[in-house]
Amino acid sequence: PEDVARETKECIDVLGRDGGYIVASSHELEADIPVENVKAMFLTAQEYGRYA
Repeated sequence: PEDVARETKECIDVLGRDGGYIVASSHELEADIPVENVKAMFLTAQEYGRYA
């Protein structure tokens, strides 16, 4: 989960710099993805994914 949170924040910082970036899974969530990783991505997006 820590790696996922770090990568999510990096994507938000780089790709969301000028707005317009939407954090989401690609198409679907595979059955073998740990739930903790999915939660880490969405919680990180909630914390850092706001445009001011």
